[in-house]
Amino acid sequence: MTRIVQVANFYGPKSGGLKTSMVEIAKQYSRSGIECLQIVPGHSYSRSNTNYSELITIPGWRIPFSGGYRVIIGTKKIKSLLTEYRPDLIEINDRLTLLSLATWARKRNIKTVLFAHEILVNVLKTFFPYVPYLTHIVKWHNLNSFKKFDHVIATTNYAAQEFKAINANNLSVIPLGVDKEIFNEKRTNYEIRNHEQFPKLILCSRLSKEKNPELAFKVLQLLVEHKMNPHLYVIGSGPLKNRLMAKYKNLPITFLGYINSRKELAKYLASVDLVIAPGPNETFCLAALEALSCGTPVIASDKSALKEILVNGGGTYVDENIDNWVEAVCTVALDQNIRSEALRNANNYSWEQTVQKLLSLYCLTQPEKELVA
Repeated sequence: MTRIVQVANFYGPKSGGLKTSMVEIAKQYSRSGIECLQIVPGHSYSRSNTNYSELITIPGWRIPFSGGYRVIIGTKKIKSLLTEYRPDLIEINDRLTLLSLATWARKRNIKTVLFAHEILVNVLKTFFPYVPYLTHIVKWHNLNSFKKFDHVIATTNYAAQEFKAINANNLSVIPLGVDKEIFNEKRTNYEIRNHEQFPKLILCSRLSKEKNPELAFKVLQLLVEHKMNPHLYVIGSGPLKNRLMAKYKNLPITFLGYINSRKELAKYLASVDLVIAPGPNETFCLAALEALSCGTPVIASDKSALKEILVNGGGTYVDENIDNWVEAVCTVALDQNIRSEALRNANNYSWEQTVQKLLSLYCLTQPEKELVA
């Protein structure tokens, strides 16, 4: 039986898109008769099983002020587990401390795949804006990284841009999917939908600097100043939560925190008038696609990858001007056809399609593996 290992960093109990994509891809692997092992950082070492994969957590360094994200620094334990598991392919969801696994795997005839979940230079600039030559450093890092892997996967052309810039010849663009059995119009809660407050907005995001969450609060503030009766639901947590709660405590906001239940998340996404996705560095944004699948339109930053998705309907994208965001909210919320456009657009995406494309790319037939720890 074919065996695939998924390894990740920047993973935590309240992880968003990365965790969701790993779980959904693993489910599809299982349905295709493929065994899957997931290795992620945690507080301590543990092993557990689900109906689609085995999950192993390895003690990881807790990143300060990150809201619980952890990073695996050393790879010795991972290599020991890989030797035991004998995988056919390793998917690495990290561009920093786990790259050495690719070199280790190549020596043992194990295929490796790098998932590029972020524009690394943009993320680093958010936190280290004054580091000199950062763009050149990241370019050098990418040049040294992509050659170690059999494949580099980006989920949008936006996410692929760093590797296109260095002519990575093993780059493929494969979009993520959405579970339409969970995220659909039938999840609508009409007590929320029919409430007199209008427009009802959702910010479904990690509350951290690189996601630019405060823009949604500023939009809400202007809507109130314009004598409208809006409400903002905030789904997610993060290091900025307490500051945002204190600063905007007099506005009509419900902080729902991190919602672990996918069905509960779908209920809120299906019941509001629109979703605001202000993050300029989003390389896909699964929450936005899940909203579209519920028939709820999305307004996004024109700098993010969502522009590639929303160009096909179900919302719009806006520049940095806050007044343009307010105007977009009013226009989209009143559009009678936009919910059907959102549903049509979401029909272009499924996890089945994602995994079919991955497995077609991988071509898992390969020489017998020589596993030496």
